[in-house]
Amino acid sequence: RWSPATTSVPEMFGATGGGLVDDTAALIAWMEYGGKMYADGHYLVAAAGPDAGGAYARLLRSVDVSCGPNCRFIAGEGLDNDVLRWTAQWSLYDPDNLLSIKWRGGLIDQSGQSGQCNSTVIPNAATWPGARPGTSVTTDGLYLIGYVKDPATDIYYIAVSLVDIDGLKTYAGKHWQSAGGDSALFVSGAQDIHIRNSEFTGNRDCAIYHSELPNGEILGNSVHIHHNTFRSCHWGAAAK
Repeated sequence: RWSPATTSVPEMFGATGGGLVDDTAALIAWMEYGGKMYADGHYLVAAAGPDAGGAYARLLRSVDVSCGPNCRFIAGEGLDNDVLRWTAQWSLYDPDNLLSIKWRGGLIDQSGQSGQCNSTVIPNAATWPGARPGTSVTTDGLYLIGYVKDPATDIYYIAVSLVDIDGLKTYAGKHWQSAGGDSALFVSGAQDIHIRNSEFTGNRDCAIYHSELPNGEILGNSVHIHHNTFRSCHWGAAAK
């Protein structure tokens, strides 16, 4: 039904785009279809959807997402997972043809998320405990895992050559002290990362978080963060 030239929209996979009905399953199908992608509705990622509520998708090929002016991905009340997540797959790893992730525009509303209870870092927890506690390890807005692990050797490899984010907006609340969610954007395991012209509001932890591989390795990452706006976040950007 679909061809590589198709610019897919979530509605092709059953999304309503009205912000009131759980569109999680449709978003996962759309994200896994990949290629040229477009969205311009209000998409609810409900707390009781597939994968315990988050739109967790396999990265099956390169993605190029463009969001229209009305596009909003909404965390359902009490969502205790990331809103949107792509994970590279070892079974598809090809060192001569690394994948890419491009994202343009759109808004991710994290204000309904829980999650600070068991996060890696809870800033000033004694004075300002999480306003919306949960049990998940991460409750980020957009979470991108670009590494893979060889199950036979436990060696990690980078599977994504480029993550390029331009014009993304996230909203976790008016201020980090009362925010939902955790970080806005988490990226790990990509060779070249560009994050620009984006706006992050009210993140409880770090708005932009770039991480090493799980075993502590850093395999030649290059991270460029510029022309972004941070409002009432505890931290702006961090890399480890």
